[in-house]
This record gives sequence, C-alpha cells and structure tokens, in this order.
Amino acid sequence: GATLACVAVVGWVFVPIGKFIKYLATSSELTRVRLRAVGSVLLTLALMIGGIGLIRVPDRVRVSGIVDVAAADHPYIYAEVDGFVQTVAPKGTAVTPDGESLVVMTNPALGPRRAELLAQKRAEAIQGRQARMEEPVMAEAYASKLEATQYLLDEAERDIARLRVASPITGMWLPEPTIDRRVGQHVQEGERLGRVVNTDRVLVRALVDQDEAMLLASVDAPDARVSIRVRSRPDHVMTGRIVALIPVGQDRLPSESLSFAAGGGLATETDDTTGRKSARQFFEVVVAPDTLPSEPLLGQRVILRFDMPRQPLAMQWWRKLLQMIQQRFNL
Repeated sequence: GATLACVAVVGWVFVPIGKFIKYLATSSELTRVRLRAVGSVLLTLALMIGGIGLIRVPDRVRVSGIVDVAAADHPYIYAEVDGFVQTVAPKGTAVTPDGESLVVMTNPALGPRRAELLAQKRAEAIQGRQARMEEPVMAEAYASKLEATQYLLDEAERDIARLRVASPITGMWLPEPTIDRRVGQHVQEGERLGRVVNTDRVLVRALVDQDEAMLLASVDAPDARVSIRVRSRPDHVMTGRIVALIPVGQDRLPSESLSFAAGGGLATETDDTTGRKSARQFFEVVVAPDTLPSEPLLGQRVILRFDMPRQPLAMQWWRKLLQMIQQRFNL
C-alpha cells in the first residue's frame, strides 16, 4: 500500500512538475517571452504559497460522538431475584418511582414457598398457644421458632415484590439491548436489566486523537464553539460548550455505535467480542448542549464541529496528513 502511494505521488505530482519546469527552461515556443513566463509562474507560486501558508482561515475539527448523560444520573437496574421475564417496558418510556414497572418477572417457586411458610407459621402459632397452657417451659422455644419462620416469610414476600422492578428515580428507561428479546427466559439475581437516565442533564461524549486533544486543550473551553448535528437529521443543529477534556488515553469505546462495524469512525480490535475495544487509543471530550433536544436522542451518534482559532491552510493540511499517517499505521 505504501509503495503504491509513493509511486502514485511520483507519477501524478513530481513527473508533471518536472515536465513543466523543462518546458519553461527549454521550449522554443517561449524563446522571446521566457523571462515573462518564468516571472508569471514565480509570482503565481508566491501568491499561492502566501495564501496557503500565511493567510489565516477558519479551522474546524469534526469528530464523532454519542449522546449520553452524566454518570451519576443513570443508575443501572439489576435483577434482585431469580425469575423469568414476563414483560419489559419499551425503550424510551418516561418512568417514575411510583409509576409502571420496568420489568415484570415470575418465579414459580416463590408462590408455593410463601404458602408453605404461611401454613408453617399458623401451625407453630397453634403449637405455641398450646404450649403456654400445657407446657410453659416449651413456650419460649416455640416463640423463637415462630420468629424464625416469620423472618423467612417476610423474605419470601420481599422476593415476590422484587419480581416487579420499579424505577429508583424519575427519568427515561433504557433496557439492555438483549433483555427485551428474553421474554419468557430466565434471568439470574444480579443480572443487569437496563438503566434509568435523567434527561435533564444530557451530555455528548466525543472521541478525538492525540493531536486534536492537544489542539482543544490549547484553547480556553469558553472560546471553543461547538456545533452538534445528529447523523440521521443533518438539518437539526445544536450548540454546546466543552465541560471536560479527559487527558488520559483510553481504548474502551463508550458505545458500540462509534465503531466501524456499526457505521462509526473508529476501528476495533479484531479479537474483541464486545465491539468496544478500540484498535488505538483516543481521548474523550465531554460537551454540554446549550439547550436540551426537543426529542430523546440518548444513545444516538452525532457529529461535533469544534470551531478553533484561525490558522493557515498549510498548518491545517499538515495536521490532517499526520493524522492520516497515524490512522493508517496505528501509530
């Protein structure tokens, strides 16, 4: 690949330039006007170099990002008891702690267990009353046994209540990608079911390489204007501001949608089964939109444009060339 690129550059750039110089120097057609022709070429070249290397033009950095929320505002929901999934609230449902259940499960063993403990409790209560009348010495033992049974009964009733998973906060329900396809299947205690997000604190997480991170870090956050466009709706533009630049290189994508396989711009490791381990390290920039979107955008891929201080085109092209080389050779 690199050899073909070098051959192409020589054939399409250096060879035509060499032929042009030879034409200026030796062509008989320019015998009487050679000095004028050379002067015109040099003047044009000087103007081009001056325009490209000296005149400052708008400098913009475009990167991919994902709409998310602050880490503290999306508590994950886990199954608190084993059970079989019966219903799952649709993705994007607005939920409250007193509202509808996020996930409803069943466990055929809990109902009979509760009935068994109820019967055992009634029998022990009767035995305790008889002991108080006939064998007062045994009354205390029956009371302790009844207390232990009541504890087990309370635990069984709590487990039955846990089969209906409620939201701990007011927000939007985002189930795990696979949970809605597992209706009728068994889930274990501690298995993640989804999360509830606070849509009042939407953030955009953008991924940049080292050079872009250094460029953004050199600009005061309030001075860097950010435009945000949803990939599926290019006419919908939001503005925002940089609130954080994480200065540590990472290789774990915040979402699979940013990978090549999902249409994003970052290559992932070929042996990674999760689709979230990047082939090269990146830096994360957190942007807060100035206004909240009029519709739920959580989890959607967006394009961010950072308007940087003006720079000559030559410096911008050089930076992009270095980035292309780094991406090509995973430097």
